[in-house]
Amino acid sequence: MDHPHAHAGVCQCDHKDGVCHCHDDNATKKTLKQRIKPYTLLIVAIAVVIMFAIIATLTTGYTDLHVLMQYLMAGYFLVFGIMQTISLKKSAKMLQQYDTIAKHIPVYGYVYPPLQIALGVAYLLWISPIIVNTIAASVLFFTLIGIINVIESKDKVRCGCLGDTMKVSVGWVTLVENAVMFAMAFGMIIYFVATLTPNVANPTTGNSTTRHHQHNSL
Repeated sequence: MDHPHAHAGVCQCDHKDGVCHCHDDNATKKTLKQRIKPYTLLIVAIAVVIMFAIIATLTTGYTDLHVLMQYLMAGYFLVFGIMQTISLKKSAKMLQQYDTIAKHIPVYGYVYPPLQIALGVAYLLWISPIIVNTIAASVLFFTLIGIINVIESKDKVRCGCLGDTMKVSVGWVTLVENAVMFAMAFGMIIYFVATLTPNVANPTTGNSTTRHHQHNSL
């Protein structure tokens, strides 16, 4: 005999005592949807960055991973930097709540968004990759440390990654986002430093991608 609430989800019944425990799938879906909804703009922004990077990489004619990463970094800093600059004052206030540098030097909160745009342009134009990636990795590292501290303290601090457009707290999503970007910047530092030694990183001088960008490595 079916339980009267079986249609609402999945039920497990003990036939000996006639007790049934039902799990409402619809309620679970609604909860998941509600959890994702605040991050909709972030998901769209990341999707735009990925599409931009793929298209930009394909138009260059090169298929190297570091080329894709270069444009991912460019898109990330441009999109996020512009969004933060639009609401600069509020972005600065939010950043001052968790960024390690902005906490001690408040004016850095106002410098950070334009700095991201500058880094984005530098990535886009392949300007001094080693220097640019070192600056990016440093910036992301101090933000990452601040995010970890907020998570450990369990404080409710609003994330300013997209300025005033997204009302979510600093948490694991913010941590993963910054950690991935930091890892990419750090990985690219290693790559470009390695390519300065042709016999190690480029055993055959026929690597056109390396030749194309190596003149700007420093």
